[in-house]
Amino acid sequence: MDYAVQLQKISLGDDRWVFNTIGLIRGKYIEETNSFLDEFGYEYFLIENSMYADRCFCSYTNMDELRKDYGEDLSEQEILENYLDEHLQSFYLGYYDFVDYIIKVVEISFSEIEKAVLNLDNIEKEETQIDITNNEKFVFSLEALKELKECKSVDEFRAYIEKLIEAGQYIKDTFDQNVQSNENRLENKEEENKPKLKLYKENSNKFNLAKLRKNVLANIVGQDEAVYDLTRAIAINQTSKNYRNKSHILITGPSGTGKTEMVNVVSKELDLPIFKANAPDYTKAGYYGKEVPTMLIGLLDAANGDLEKAQNGILVIDEVDKLVTYQNDKGFGKGVIHEMLKILDRDVIEVDVEKGRNNKMMFDTSNLTVILMGSFDELYEQKKQTKKNTIGFGTVEEKEEPKARLDEDDFIGWMGPEFIGRVGTITCTDELSYKTILKILKESKLSQLKIAEQDLAERGIKLKVTSGYLNEIIKKGYSKKLGVRKLNKEVKKSLNCAYDEILTNPKVKSIKLTKKTALDNKEYCVEY
Repeated sequence: MDYAVQLQKISLGDDRWVFNTIGLIRGKYIEETNSFLDEFGYEYFLIENSMYADRCFCSYTNMDELRKDYGEDLSEQEILENYLDEHLQSFYLGYYDFVDYIIKVVEISFSEIEKAVLNLDNIEKEETQIDITNNEKFVFSLEALKELKECKSVDEFRAYIEKLIEAGQYIKDTFDQNVQSNENRLENKEEENKPKLKLYKENSNKFNLAKLRKNVLANIVGQDEAVYDLTRAIAINQTSKNYRNKSHILITGPSGTGKTEMVNVVSKELDLPIFKANAPDYTKAGYYGKEVPTMLIGLLDAANGDLEKAQNGILVIDEVDKLVTYQNDKGFGKGVIHEMLKILDRDVIEVDVEKGRNNKMMFDTSNLTVILMGSFDELYEQKKQTKKNTIGFGTVEEKEEPKARLDEDDFIGWMGPEFIGRVGTITCTDELSYKTILKILKESKLSQLKIAEQDLAERGIKLKVTSGYLNEIIKKGYSKKLGVRKLNKEVKKSLNCAYDEILTNPKVKSIKLTKKTALDNKEYCVEY
């Protein structure tokens, strides 16, 4: 059994990151790929090779090596605690080297920063920054470091440093002048009497990828891979200054597997305006129907008329797979795809705010995140057919094949290279197994059962459910065509009579739902 130090990767923009130690993982180091496979099957990449990965580690070892370092007389638990504590004494700053194609890492110990803070009085007054890291890529501002003197304990000092790093509180050698002017504008307008550190802190949690993922996974259960891909892409889009580093996203998968909800949760968590357009409702300019650029007006409305906010928002275009149905119609499928390319190309687009009134708006799409969605059922079926094995004289094996996974080549053949070539991230939601559906019911914050449980708890009432109830609700509420959408309706329906009791009798202490309740909502158990 090998052990590795797990790191939390936080983007600072401009292809720079901070890596904080968050724990140890057990598993096996894979020398061929320089990666670490944990006991649950998740792969972690060495920090230098983690440009496009979020699961990363900085060192690995085994218990024999650890005993040599920490002593044979300690227990295994004590040794692991010492190993972890040693790595908690420092953190890493990394920047991408476009020559060697790796992340180059600078390790900084908290003691180094502490020494620098204690030595601040000896620094000449005209200096405004200090190179703690011995690396010009990361130079800390004196203004920020001076506040560390106010810390009264080691724990407080460590916590402050971690917030400082997470908030990006350092001066970079290539500090963007546009960012400086933007900060000055904001400071003069809203924060005139506050130090810059306070201004930065206001946005420090906005693009914390680990926090974002945690919150999305609490709502979207069983689609971890898609959640990881989506949140990574959006975090890069929102933190990168160079539009060439941003990417549009394509999410595929069966209906009712959480595609839309996933995007909605991300939008809410980041406070980004979002507008959802159904691709088949739009036509090429000059044809009867909605014109593609009016999607941007919908986004502007979602941002309450704030153009700057709208230009940094999320445009969701659903059912893009349906455009293929009209592929030979220049006004619909093919024409709409051609019109959408202008948005995907991150152009500045002229839009009629009020048609016929010569009220035009220039909408800059360079910072826009476009999320394309569709079930692509026909494409999945084609892929499935090509993977079936033939035996005998052309007969097809009857055994059900697992659901096919689509790749970029499949989409190029379906939507065309000029369209898919503008999509940087392609991910997929999976069909829901019984186990996943059960987990959604019991754990997802979007589950009507969890919502009802919380509501009753606020009323001082405990909600109890049996496995028989859950099984029967899944039988009644889940269908492959609708996914889990109907499940919540069935749960709500099963609670109707129980709520009649709760709202008329203040003595109710608990409600129990059984298989009978799922079949007849009058058959619930109540305790006073």
